[in-house]
Amino acid sequence: MNKWRQIIGLSAALIVFLSPLAVFAQAQNLNQGAAGIQVTPVIDEFDINPGGVVERQITIDNLTRNATTYYPVVMNFEADKETGEPVFIGENERFTKYALSNWVTFSESSFILAPGERKKISYVVNAPGDATPGGHYGAILFSTEKPEFDENGVFVGVVGLIGTLALATVPGDIIENLLVNSFKSPTIVFAPPASFETTIGNYGNVHVRPEGGITIRNWFGKQSTYLIVNESKGAVLPESQRLFKNNWDFSWLAIGRYTANLSLSYGDGKSVAELRTFYIIPYWFIVLVGALIAMFIANKLRRGRHQKTKENISPPRPPRRIVMG
Repeated sequence: MNKWRQIIGLSAALIVFLSPLAVFAQAQNLNQGAAGIQVTPVIDEFDINPGGVVERQITIDNLTRNATTYYPVVMNFEADKETGEPVFIGENERFTKYALSNWVTFSESSFILAPGERKKISYVVNAPGDATPGGHYGAILFSTEKPEFDENGVFVGVVGLIGTLALATVPGDIIENLLVNSFKSPTIVFAPPASFETTIGNYGNVHVRPEGGITIRNWFGKQSTYLIVNESKGAVLPESQRLFKNNWDFSWLAIGRYTANLSLSYGDGKSVAELRTFYIIPYWFIVLVGALIAMFIANKLRRGRHQKTKENISPPRPPRRIVMG
């Protein structure tokens, strides 16, 4: 089970929260090395009403030179509460109100693709009448071996797989609530880059993609740069948090007091913001100040020695007078 978790964790880390375009490139490379297939879309987002039925399609390409049998499977996933990375869980391993797996059925339990063949596979999502509003999440995966499960509903064995992440939203009492759990900036920076870490927590019941960035201004109030936060447009899942990192490779001329203004928007006109102050003291400035101080001290010492030399010089004796009598 540990080997299985490592495999699907690696696959998911490459595809879960990235933009569809970036994910596609990553998944394509992974497919060629793992299951030998290409799957599109990588992220499938849709709405479904309580008691409703939605049919979705996934396109599969066999990239290998051999005819291959594939087995579709579904797993639930949630985000790690610290890193935001996906954690896959079996149906019976732990209950989660955001699960999607038991809503999903497939049009085929297995299928064969010839070398280079493309096929569209349907999966049907049947939401119960009491489906809770908000997000529900599952991974539609394709295995090259017939999957086996343990008592917790977790796959057993090592299999090659790749798939699509299904992000379903049930309308109703939707709560979108993001908070800045932390916004870390440097206090003093001596050399580039200046690093910033933003941790966003989702306290709602649906996944949200924050947009915005960090505006950095110098001590005159002039904008020095703008750093985009969440450039890949990744999602933050409910009851989780996600860390975003940014670096500013400032110019060697940068010096003095700076402000970093974090401003993110999400949902229907909602926003969060934080402000931090930091200082850039480049090494050349430290060297320059040190050189000036050294010159001042040396000049002071030189003057002191000169004054002391003058004081130590004896005054000339007056001429000796001879009195005649």
